[in-house]
Amino acid sequence: MSKPTKEELEFWLDQGLSQTQIAEQSEFTVTQINYGCRVYGLKTKWTHRNEYNRKLRVEGKKQCSKCDEIRSFNQFENDPRSTDGLSSQCKVCRNPYFKNWQTHNRDKTRAASQGWKKRNPDRVKAYSARYYADNKEEMRAKFKAYMTPERNSYYLRLRRDRKRGAKGRCTFVQLQARIDYYGGLCWICKAPMEAIDHVKPLAKGGTEWPANLRSICTSCNSVKRDIWPYETSTSTESRISSRSMSSLEKTISTGS
Repeated sequence: MSKPTKEELEFWLDQGLSQTQIAEQSEFTVTQINYGCRVYGLKTKWTHRNEYNRKLRVEGKKQCSKCDEIRSFNQFENDPRSTDGLSSQCKVCRNPYFKNWQTHNRDKTRAASQGWKKRNPDRVKAYSARYYADNKEEMRAKFKAYMTPERNSYYLRLRRDRKRGAKGRCTFVQLQARIDYYGGLCWICKAPMEAIDHVKPLAKGGTEWPANLRSICTSCNSVKRDIWPYETSTSTESRISSRSMSSLEKTISTGS
């Protein structure tokens, strides 16, 4: 195997260049440079660094191979491939690279994260408990802001329907879309909605899929019950008419 001369290697190494940097400035490959160093018994930049790191290891410290800063062990990621079990670069130097990689590989990052959580449920549980204990007030404030009355009602209804063995799933966003589809009104009498109605009742084999849900008022929901198929009857129409008239009379009396 061809290799650089001893004088060439000594000149480059005295400048503090690594094998990769030497290869970039010459026609030799990293393999040829490493071979020449072994033949001539020359110590490379990494050899000096490894010896220096052995002395630092006693103090619980290590020198970063990129920024040359001396940092404590907790500033380096774990790497089982290295002799000391730590990565050669510190977190400060590695983080920008990994953040850029994660941005362009979101699916791989998400899959790896979910796989790790499935393999380590105890560690995930312990971490969550520790994080909550350290950020209790912040977590409570976030939960209070997240759990609006509408969202709380959604989860209560979801829990009740699951206990009844309902099949299917409708997310909070999908449910809000169904409510907006009916304008936030009862689908029968057009009064302001007060509940969620199942097109096909759960007792008759209905599901929790979005297409089976619609907004309804409490009065109409009480009349409809679990009737299937359900058709608006004459009594329902008369009840709607009477409600509309009472609402009109109330408006007139208030205006006068």
